[in-house]
Amino acid sequence: MTRSAAKGTVTCGLAQDEHDERKLVSPRWLRDRLEEVSVIDIRGQVKKLDRIYDADGVKYYQQVEPRGLKDEYLFSHIPGSVFVDWTSDIVDKSSGGLFNLIDVDGFRQCMEERGVSCDKTVVIYDNGDMLYAARLWFAMVLYGHPDVRLLNGGFSLWEEQGLPTSDDSRCMLTLLSEFNPDRTYSSMLMSMSDILSKKSEANLIDARSKVQYDGIQRRATRGGHIPGAISLDRRRLLNEDGSGFLPPSELRQVFEDVGVRANDRPTIAYCNGGVASTLVLFALHLLDVPLDKLFNYDGSWNEYGSHASNPPLG
Repeated sequence: MTRSAAKGTVTCGLAQDEHDERKLVSPRWLRDRLEEVSVIDIRGQVKKLDRIYDADGVKYYQQVEPRGLKDEYLFSHIPGSVFVDWTSDIVDKSSGGLFNLIDVDGFRQCMEERGVSCDKTVVIYDNGDMLYAARLWFAMVLYGHPDVRLLNGGFSLWEEQGLPTSDDSRCMLTLLSEFNPDRTYSSMLMSMSDILSKKSEANLIDARSKVQYDGIQRRATRGGHIPGAISLDRRRLLNEDGSGFLPPSELRQVFEDVGVRANDRPTIAYCNGGVASTLVLFALHLLDVPLDKLFNYDGSWNEYGSHASNPPLG
């Protein structure tokens, strides 16, 4: 499907308090268009392992095991989808960070090997927690894809609605395409020096849980948060029943309740590794905040909380 044809399918008016299908689609929307779009499965998880407690017996380091769920993809997936491993396929392993995004050339190769081009709408899904899908959405936008959408509720909601699944894996050799964007948005990716110099001019959002924000649990050398950061657990942006994002009016209220002025100033988000933070950015995208006002601190707390120069903590 060409870009213009793709957008032509969703130009009808929106019902009250519904999300724009040019950004977030329902399982049935995708079912009706499987032959017209590229579908990417990026299911993953961060499995919690042991806690290593400090001497006070209260604060602790949380060991985790990040995983891409390729075995689940091989067992069952949305027909025609291709798999991307969030822990390796789009990660710059030479950067020193755990999950820093791969550069544009590496990302282009990853997409081309999976048959993903810039001429076709892309729909991304995970298990329904939406953070891995949002991470790939951010990478796609960063590197210039013009039409990327998320599947609301992910694979869990797809299965719950009884929609078709497949265990067929597509041969990568048959999928080669060209990923040639007209432009990229490299400024959306921020470094620690950017954070230190620009955080006072922006909404700085910490997307981790409150126990991490408060320094009780940590996944870096030190616990706490970046001074001036607003605590907004990314799970507050999702429906509790696993059906995906809150409706627009409720999303807007969540941001207002924590004091985010997204239309007045830029927003920088961070988490532990630059993944959950992209869910916050996607939620603001759903509320029509322009992309040039959204920024992700890719190194996030894994970098900031472990940096040798000991930047200040909140």
